[in-house]
Amino acid sequence: MNEHIKRLATICWDKQLDGRLHFDHEKFAEVIVSKCIELMDENYRGDMYTGDVFASEYNNCINEQVETLQDYFGVDK
Repeated sequence: MNEHIKRLATICWDKQLDGRLHFDHEKFAEVIVSKCIELMDENYRGDMYTGDVFASEYNNCINEQVETLQDYFGVDK
């Protein structure tokens, strides 16, 4: 398994009232989708001097892809 996936999986273990550990599969799915959205957000292109993000076809495509993932999986940024 990829090291990034293993790291994300470690935050999805919950301790039950009886003391046993339970892996929360729903939380794991949400964490993976949220990380994908976060990585896409990091790929916006902006001005190399100011860092300001500008309107472009590339950035519009990223916005549409992020919104599609959020709507389909019901996950926010």
